[in-house]
Amino acid sequence: MRTFRATEWTSRTLLWGALLLSSWAVWGQGEVRFEAFCDARQVVLNGYFQVTFTLKNADGTNFSPPDFRGFRILSGPSSSMRTTIVNGVMSREVSYSYTLQPTRTGRFTIGSASIRVRGKTLRTEPIEIEVVEGKAEEDGKSAREEVFVRAEPSTTRAYVGQQILLDLKLYTTLDVDSYSTLEEPAFQGFFVQGLRRSGLRRMQEVIEGVQYSTAVLKRIALFPQQAGLLRIDPITLQLGVVVEDPRQRGFFFRRSIQPLVVRTEPVEIEALPLPPGAPPTFSGAVGRYTFRSTVSPTVLTTDDVVSVKMVMTGDGDAKRLQPPPLLVSPDSFEVYDPNVLEENTYESGGQLLGGKSVEYLLAPRYPGTYTLRPAFSYFDPDSARYVTLYGPRTTLTVRPGRQPIGRSEPAAERPAPPQRDIRSIDTRARWRRQGEGFWGSGLFWGLLGLPLLALGVAFFIRRRRIALENTDPLLLLQRRAARVAQKRLRQAKTHLERGDGSAFFDELSRALYGYVAHKLNLPFSQLSKDNIRQKLEELEVEPATRDALMQVLQTCETALYAGRDRPEIREATYQEALEILTRMERALDDRSA
Repeated sequence: MRTFRATEWTSRTLLWGALLLSSWAVWGQGEVRFEAFCDARQVVLNGYFQVTFTLKNADGTNFSPPDFRGFRILSGPSSSMRTTIVNGVMSREVSYSYTLQPTRTGRFTIGSASIRVRGKTLRTEPIEIEVVEGKAEEDGKSAREEVFVRAEPSTTRAYVGQQILLDLKLYTTLDVDSYSTLEEPAFQGFFVQGLRRSGLRRMQEVIEGVQYSTAVLKRIALFPQQAGLLRIDPITLQLGVVVEDPRQRGFFFRRSIQPLVVRTEPVEIEALPLPPGAPPTFSGAVGRYTFRSTVSPTVLTTDDVVSVKMVMTGDGDAKRLQPPPLLVSPDSFEVYDPNVLEENTYESGGQLLGGKSVEYLLAPRYPGTYTLRPAFSYFDPDSARYVTLYGPRTTLTVRPGRQPIGRSEPAAERPAPPQRDIRSIDTRARWRRQGEGFWGSGLFWGLLGLPLLALGVAFFIRRRRIALENTDPLLLLQRRAARVAQKRLRQAKTHLERGDGSAFFDELSRALYGYVAHKLNLPFSQLSKDNIRQKLEELEVEPATRDALMQVLQTCETALYAGRDRPEIREATYQEALEILTRMERALDDRSA
């Protein structure tokens, strides 16, 4: 008869195995959506626009476009796919795009597209679009009539501390190669924060019968700091307008860049003071906010402290976001000054958001039962009233402690809760076969060898890190330039095969500019075509390679900024970029050798 003895080894092994498995990344996906986007709400009769249907976070089948009655399909459907991973959560997008041209004037409704997802049919919302007569083209129009820039605020009437988005917006019927800011105002009376342009799409807009391609060149978040009439002075920019030379023929025909200086009109903002009647829990926040709070512990003695944590997030001026007062009776609790645990600002949805996490410590003076409900108030500009948000109502049970009742001591001097010195005895028996102990087993020797393996890995990483630290950072960038460019070119090839022209030219432009910046040690702030050409001349790169690089960069930027993407030039541009990088890599490596 075999003998068994109790052990906890088996259950612990299973527990650690489960924890190890659960530590592997589990990919979550966001909400499944099927949406339609149109880059215009009004177009002229001889113009064109693009409609895109996007499925997010799902695999779909049987995509069916709507009936484009009243429009001619110039191209499409062109499909593209994009995958992003943020904080371990993967999101996917599959898009189907059509380029359309109206056949007659009037108001039209583009119906719903449909797609099958997990046995269900999803449909997009219809799109309303108006087609108007275009303005007859005039001979001798100046470039200033065909391209201009406006400073467009999200509102011209705002409260002190409210966020205003100021877009520097380009309107053009020409190819614009580049732009640079020559003069920017001081924005007197505002707190200013620049924003990225990510997520802002090019659009088509009709003004006085002329269809313009529009692009937001720059977005700025403004926060009025004082009440009154505030003026934003004109912003001066220099645009590079492409002028084609009809005498040059061939695919890479020569173009010249004509500099054009443009200025925005001044903008006036009426900044309003906050109205009276603010609640006691108001601490300066203006905008739209969310609030949450936690209180712990809920059962304690007069020797302990209560932690009240509050998190506020919103789109107002982050500097004005202060910890809200905690309304408790000073006879029942001693309240210490709040500690700011975390504060940050970040961009989301094309605007600036700010958050702050604070903690209050409360020391109860007397035993008893108390009710605590943290609150936070802010001023909502949309409704022009103060809004108060509440956390959950918490009941605190306070028992007598060792210290005299009513005596107040700093939290640091309060004794920590006593620790349990003896664990409770587990009376449940667990059995294993005799001779199957942990000591001397394969798992034992494997775990014993883990420190040696970890030590070896750490030694290797340390040696590698020392080698990298002793290497010139510029040399490292030069070595990695070609590898990074090849990676971007492969991604550009993927976009090319899927027919996504915008993503293709964007990735190709990033590959070329990134390669040049790293290979020539040019900071991105100085990454202009003039500086690149000058640097290549200094390095004696052959003129044909220099000119070809400039032409491909110009082709990419024209397609991106002016929306002049022609499918027939994509493959040729890609092949030309490959040849340019090959010639430059050979020339620069030969020179460094």
